[in-house]
Amino acid sequence: MVFQTLIEKTVAVFDGLSCQQLELPNQFSRIERHEQDGVLTIENHFFQIGDVGQLRIAHTHAPKINIMAVFFFPECAYQLPVYSMEFVLLGQKPIIALMDTVCLIQPMTTSAVVKEFMDFAHTNYPDFSQGEALPQWFDECRSGQEFFIRPREISEFSALGEIHLTLVGHLTNLFQNAEIFDKKTAALHKTNLENYKHHHKINSPGTRLMNRSFGEEWTNEYLTVYLFV
Repeated sequence: MVFQTLIEKTVAVFDGLSCQQLELPNQFSRIERHEQDGVLTIENHFFQIGDVGQLRIAHTHAPKINIMAVFFFPECAYQLPVYSMEFVLLGQKPIIALMDTVCLIQPMTTSAVVKEFMDFAHTNYPDFSQGEALPQWFDECRSGQEFFIRPREISEFSALGEIHLTLVGHLTNLFQNAEIFDKKTAALHKTNLENYKHHHKINSPGTRLMNRSFGEEWTNEYLTVYLFV
């Protein structure tokens, strides 16, 4: 499980922030399927972070598949960004690494700070700031300050993991003094959050794999009721 240590380090960033693990039904907390190449497993770790939002981590792994996905979804009342991350490794071939922090209402009180720490991360990791051709679905929901990388070697995931941990560290720094939207803007933020989640649901790269291995009914409930609710 290539990304297990990174998952543990990600959760550790949120320690001390009223981070409470949420109990999921057994069929979604961990599910396994015996396949020709070995056992395919999906593990989910969801956390409530005080009253400011939820951290959701999904880890898909098999002998030839390793996928780590992380989302932070703020509560709609708070002026906090969404964070999304996905690392994909198939066999020994790195496929994709993306990290983005998106303010769904502009401007937020945090917008300038978010731009500052994203720019800082790009400055400190120039090798991962080169332009890549973006899939249309991602181009439609990105911040414009994202990391979107097609790694050449597995070893690059080490530095990419450092970027991820740096970004979530900056994200948690925003929680303590997060300002509250007025009711009208909070309602708009809720709508934008729902649209963002729906966009990721219908464009989830893992849908085909999950449909094939766990069935369409399980996949639809997992994506709709749990991961992107």
